[in-house]
Amino acid sequence: MAINSVTVSGRLGSDVELRTTGGGESVASLRIAVSAGKDSTVWLETTVWSKLAEVCAAHLKKGSFVVASGRLKDDSYTNKDGVNIIRTGMTAYAVEFGPNRMASTEQDDLPF
Repeated sequence: MAINSVTVSGRLGSDVELRTTGGGESVASLRIAVSAGKDSTVWLETTVWSKLAEVCAAHLKKGSFVVASGRLKDDSYTNKDGVNIIRTGMTAYAVEFGPNRMASTEQDDLPF
């Protein structure tokens, strides 16, 4: 049996985007920059739902440090050239907020 569970830590590359579905449920998008080594960053598009989405939108902004836990998901679409594109993202069920800023020497290493 396979278990789809992931926990990542990183900083938000943009402000949280909060919207409401047609059914009235809140959903937020977080773009988390995860370090993949000294010179590499992985951007993980993360979706958060309901009250947690509203809390994230109220308290997080670009540069905020987060630890997010959830499950991986793949989204696919066909681009204008007919090429099938698959993007891996995450649906988070828990988001922990960290300190707003790092020490100044560490800030220089941010990818944004």
